[in-house]
This record gives sequence, structure tokens and C-alpha cells, in this order.
Amino acid sequence: MDCIKKVSAFLSKQKLIKSGDKVLVAVSGGPDSISLLFILDELKDKFGFEIAAAYFDHGIRTGVEREIELVRRYSSKLGIPFFLGAGDVPAVSKRLRLGIEEAARLERFGYLESTANKWGARGIALGHTADDQVETILHHIIRGSGLRGLAGIPASRGHFIRPILTCTRSELLDFLKSRKLNYAVDKTNSDTSLMRNRIRHRLIPYITKNFNPRFRESLLRLGENVAEALEALTGRLDGLVSAPDEGDSFESVTLKSSSIKGLSDFEIFLLVDSILKENFGIFQDVDKHHYDSVKRLISTSTSGKVVQLPFGIETAKEHGDIVFRRRRAKSGRGGTSDMNECTITGTGEFNLPDWGMRVTIEEVPAGDDGKIRNDSGTGYFRSIRFPLRIRRRKMGDNIRPFGMKGTKKLSDIFIDKKVPLSKRDRIPVFEDKGGIFWIPGVVSDERMRIGPKAKRAIRITIDKI
Repeated sequence: MDCIKKVSAFLSKQKLIKSGDKVLVAVSGGPDSISLLFILDELKDKFGFEIAAAYFDHGIRTGVEREIELVRRYSSKLGIPFFLGAGDVPAVSKRLRLGIEEAARLERFGYLESTANKWGARGIALGHTADDQVETILHHIIRGSGLRGLAGIPASRGHFIRPILTCTRSELLDFLKSRKLNYAVDKTNSDTSLMRNRIRHRLIPYITKNFNPRFRESLLRLGENVAEALEALTGRLDGLVSAPDEGDSFESVTLKSSSIKGLSDFEIFLLVDSILKENFGIFQDVDKHHYDSVKRLISTSTSGKVVQLPFGIETAKEHGDIVFRRRRAKSGRGGTSDMNECTITGTGEFNLPDWGMRVTIEEVPAGDDGKIRNDSGTGYFRSIRFPLRIRRRKMGDNIRPFGMKGTKKLSDIFIDKKVPLSKRDRIPVFEDKGGIFWIPGVVSDERMRIGPKAKRAIRITIDKI
């Protein structure tokens, strides 16, 4: 079966793309991603979707201009949008104390998600192949993996989809040859100082030659079997996790104490693993001692006890329930956004992927409102002294609540409003040159009152993305 038929069957079976979808294709210029781009182009009319190409320069290698020009030229040939992004991965690696590969993944995925949001894409297509699947499963076995690692790379994970996961690298090279398509070669793929490359160029060929000529097929079958078993096991745990609180952008989820009584250790492992995977996008570097710490937390009677997990995730016991939350925002990418704050210099529409929201600021007729409508999604204000800052709460923050003469500490307002502790760092604080004026869904400042004679007002609307 050729690649076009394989991918067509895989898209249908896994329901990766729906009619009317926009799909952003991550293209590095290598053979896998160039194949992905042209295969999806050939299938887009059949399935009724649109595609665009995106290239991200990590700031690690020199000479990427040829790759960029190649992807740009092919995008023009196909008549599709082309997006180009760049980052300083070494600087991010140093700042966040991450390895280069992990920092590169975070920056690349952050750029792809941000670009997909701006373009309105539902899916982001990645060029992982059947060979990548084999290498990943074997890498996990060598490292000492649990069941999740033996399942390998999933066909989809959040917005990310992998349409060519059933195609081998040799099949894709045949596809490129048949279409007379050029591609770039990343020399780092031959660097055997890297574990993955040693597995690809040395270990797999050695095992295939000396032990099992169908070794690749055996590992792929193992991955499929484990994935099916995990799906059956985790399906029994559905419904035990409370939905994330509105406005938390999936940064905080709760396990009710009543739902986890009587679960076996293995069921607790599956449940915790599912929470980290589905709600926080954590698929690696969570070891057995982390799961054991969560199990001990579940059994303790001490409220307020906290367990730290990788990637800024913490687990806390609150009134008998177990709360998983992200301790800090994801690293900012682009514009003037950073981990805690972003700056807006005037009216317009702004996508803030780190906050998981779109903010629209516009001048509108004051109408008959005569006062601020204080809800979690829309606010009306007399005026704003730009630049506007959106940030997290800080110690000492205060505001003059609507209708009051004096100021009040934000911490006291949160207590009065019974805002859960786990949500307080996830609520944006809006501040202009005059100070804090709005905490959506919580409080607005008196100085923003719209007078009865006002003709114009500023409206801020928040939408999830």
C-alpha cells in the first residue's frame, strides 16, 4: 500500500481531521515533513480541509536559510499560507534550566500552538513516522519505561496529530522520488553522540541483522497492543476527575476524595498518569517515586500538604480532595509577553496563548449601561491609560472596589469572594497607568465608573482559545 492510501486510511480510522478543518503543518524541510505536506495537500480535497505550512528556527543551527527558502517555495507552489517563527532555544534552556532538546520542543510547540490559534487551525500536523515509533518505544525500554512509554507515540495528542505515523521512512523517500520533490538533510540526524541516533543507526540495524529481521514490525505490534490495553484500563476510570474550574485553562483539576477510595495502586498510577497527560501535556520525566509521593499524599490526613512534580506541576491535599495544578505559566513566546505579564499598547484584538485567551479592546458607545458590567468575560470602563498590563497577582496588590471610598487588599477580596487558593494565580489582573482596575469575575475599580453623561466607553472582552 502506498503512502497516500495508508495516510487516507489512517485519517479515517483515527478521525484525525474533520471536514472544514484548518490544519497547520509543521515543516522543517526534511524528507518526513516535506512528505507530510504534499501528502496532506493531495488528500485535502477528499477530506475537505485546508492546510498551511509553518517553519520554526530554533536558533541552534546555522545555515537554515536553505530550509526556510525550500519550505517557502513549496508553500507558494501549493498556494497555501506560510508562517515563519524563530526563537533563542539556548537562552530558554539556560533560563528554565532545561536540556536543549526539551527547551527546543517547548519553544517549537509554543510557536505552533500560537500560530494555529491566530490562523484558526484546529489541528497541528507533525511528521512522525513508523520508524520514529520504533525508535521511541525502544528508547523507552532502554530508559526503563512503564506501560505508557511502551505504547509509543499516539496518533493525536491535544491539537497535535501525526498523519504519517504508519508510513516508514523508506516509503516516504519513494513518495518524494515519485513526485520529484527535493528536501533538506539535517546533519545532526547522523550525530551518534545522541542516544536516539545511536538507536537508529546502530542498535536497530544490529538487532535486525543478528536477532530478528522483522524487529521493527514486532515493536510496532507491541506498541499497538499496549495502547489498546491502556485505553481499556483507563476507560474504567472515566468520570473520576472533576472538570477544570471555569477560567482555569486546564491548569487545575481536582480528584474528589470520595472517587478515589478503594482504588488499587495500579489504578491510582493510571489515574495520575492520565491527569498529567490529558490536562497538563506531561508525557515524560515522571518517575515511580513521583507516583509514590502522590499515593502517600492521597493516604495522608494532613490538609495543605504539597508534593512537587516535574515541569512546575504540584499536587496538594485540600479539604480531603487532591488538587493538581501548574505552579507557573508556560514560558512566553513572542511580542512583549513573559512568564507572568504581557503588555498591550492600544485597542485591538490580541491572542495571549500563555493565558489561553483572546482579549479584544475596543471603544464603544456608552449606551444606557451607566456602570461597569462586572463578569468573567466582559468589562465596560470609563477610559484606559495605556499601556495596559495583564499579569498575575502580587503581594500587596490593592484596588478600590466599585462603590467603595477606600482601597482593599486583593488577597482579602479573594477571601471574601471565596475564590479557591488554587485558582488565584490563574486569574488575570488588568492594570493601566492608574493602577489595577479589573480582575475579571471578581472586582472592578471605582475610578472606572462610567458616568451618566458619558458618550463613549472602553469594552474589554475575553474569549478562550
